Amino acid sequence: MLATDELYFPFHDLGGTPWYDPGFAASSREAKHNFGSSTLSDWKRWDPSEYLDQWATPQLVIHSERDYRLPISEGIAPFNVLQARGVESQFLTFPDETDHWVLKPENSLVWHKVVLNWVNKHVGLPPYTAEDPDSDEFWGGARDSKTELADMPIQGKPET
Repeated sequence: MLATDELYFPFHDLGGTPWYDPGFAASSREAKHNFGSSTLSDWKRWDPSEYLDQWATPQLVIHSERDYRLPISEGIAPFNVLQARGVESQFLTFPDETDHWVLKPENSLVWHKVVLNWVNKHVGLPPYTAEDPDSDEFWGGARDSKTELADMPIQGKPET
């Protein structure tokens, strides 16, 4: 949680910084960065990496490559752990999205199809769509008048 440029949130939500020591007389500069009485053990309690040995639930990891608040490594790391542990997992990335949200219409179509197929698969429902992301079938974007896929820069199929 320290790879984000918005450190206010983990410091606030976890009640301080991981290096805070209640018995240490901090300088005024250090004190202003401690929002409470959190300690390293408080941080470890909520750190997913402390529980890697228990990860077993199938996971769909989705990340935008240009989300500068949360580097893509924060999505790749848990996906790699899931893969190494043999947990069913899929990684969907959007190279041209710049936020936590998928905002471009063609990407939104892909996001919804992938998410709905993932959810349906894991709750025992038929696929939302039978389109195969590895085929030449339509997965979002725009079609030209000849019903062929239109050439769209940076538009691609979901990467898994």
